[in-house]
Amino acid sequence: FSERIEDNLLFGLETKSDSNTVRQLARIAGIEEEIQELPQKFESYLGERGINLSGGQKQRLTIARALAISPSIIILDDCLSAVDARVEDTIMKNILINFPGSTLIVVTHRLPAISGFDMIVVMKEGMIVERGTHKQLIAANGLYTSLYTKEVLEERLG
Repeated sequence: FSERIEDNLLFGLETKSDSNTVRQLARIAGIEEEIQELPQKFESYLGERGINLSGGQKQRLTIARALAISPSIIILDDCLSAVDARVEDTIMKNILINFPGSTLIVVTHRLPAISGFDMIVVMKEGMIVERGTHKQLIAANGLYTSLYTKEVLEERLG
């Protein structure tokens, strides 16, 4: 929205929050440092459709906005495609730590980011082909193991 960053983060809240809450939301979504580098920090205005933000910054700002309402169910559908694997991993860990009672459902192709989840469901051509924890899926040595191993190797080489 063409408003201040703080207003964008708090959009949809019925009551105003303090600046500590706003900074905490930005920290969880992995965008606080970049906002602090802007000349007017959280008071900076965004251009129409966030034109002055990168794709990854828009994604993280949107995540922070969604988290502002303290949802009991959080669904992230490949919403971190414009950030690198390290940032995605940090955001996932931050959400798990800061929203312990919430259910987090993540659709992603980056398997290391979800390796600590309670349940991983592997789909192929719209069908569930495997399910379990990371440890169980690795032990099964199926599609998940193949995809996970390939991705870890690519990250190390790339």
